[in-house]
Amino acid sequence: MSEKGKHDMSEEHYWPESQTTRTHGSVQNGFIIFFPGLGSRRFYDDAAMQDILSADPLVKKNFMSAADIIGITSAKWIELIPNAHNLKRLKGRVEKQNLINLACFIYNISVYDLYLRYFAEQPPYAVTGESLGILEAAVAANSISLEDGIRITRALTTALLPSSQLSSDTQSDSFIEQRFVEKERANDPIEMHVLGVTSKDSEALVEILDAIRSRFPVEDVQVHKRYSSEQANLYVSSERITDFKAFMKELPSNVHYEELKPPTSFTPHDINHDSLRQEFLSFLSEQNIRFYNPTIRMISNSGPGFVVDACAVKAAVLDIINKPMDSQATVATIRKCHPSFVIEMGKGNKSIKLFEDNKLDTDFESF
Repeated sequence: MSEKGKHDMSEEHYWPESQTTRTHGSVQNGFIIFFPGLGSRRFYDDAAMQDILSADPLVKKNFMSAADIIGITSAKWIELIPNAHNLKRLKGRVEKQNLINLACFIYNISVYDLYLRYFAEQPPYAVTGESLGILEAAVAANSISLEDGIRITRALTTALLPSSQLSSDTQSDSFIEQRFVEKERANDPIEMHVLGVTSKDSEALVEILDAIRSRFPVEDVQVHKRYSSEQANLYVSSERITDFKAFMKELPSNVHYEELKPPTSFTPHDINHDSLRQEFLSFLSEQNIRFYNPTIRMISNSGPGFVVDACAVKAAVLDIINKPMDSQATVATIRKCHPSFVIEMGKGNKSIKLFEDNKLDTDFESF
């Protein structure tokens, strides 16, 4: 972590001083960093990874830290960094998912470090992110070490995949967390369809979501992301998808839905993972993974407001497992901070689209 963003973790509720500027009579705070979520992984191609590796010695050090922790040689790690040809050489989906997630995690943190080192005159006013991006925000806020962030990323990916995909040929692979391969699951993930339900009438959307909650069991149909006042993203189990589509046909014409991606068994933010959350909590304790009070303001992705202390940061990370993202509330909190600008710290511009769809009335850009 760049020293410019790092502060003494021993002070219980330390918020760094931020400069303010006055624009048209109103007070603006400093900039806010937003780390994108798992949906941006497909934008991290081999060229981007090789470019960042050659950008600065600090970046290579971050990637080598990951190699040490997952127990592979530096040469093998660099060789495998997301490349369509090299990914085919990996044994199974677990290894591929973990490699991509780890590489994206380290890429985003490295870009953040580079931004603080070369472009920022001060630490950010606040940091936040969606899904796995909230873990990156915790590292950026000095609430989790980079090394523990790497361990959590590897474990989360392994834990969220169904045990049927954690086959015996993964037992010796460095990219998986063995604890979640060997332990019998209380509730294995089921295949879910990922749908976006939209309406230009925000009140109509609220009414439809209430009707869905009344009609279907929450374990079969659930909101996993509150995207904006005009959109919510749902998980719908394969067993219920036919009934759900029939139900949606009876709705007013101003409510629409679409499948956002193919059905999947990799389902973070799934209420069915309550027992997995408890298992993961035990993993954090067994691995002596420590959380600290954030030294930079950290905005929640599980609801409105800030993540203010070490316990809240741990809860925010665990929320990746079984609590819906509330990106609508995250953007609302950003708006209340009156930042001078917001930066998407990663690739894909999906956060930029989120800001546009939530009508964020401040400058924003990607880096």
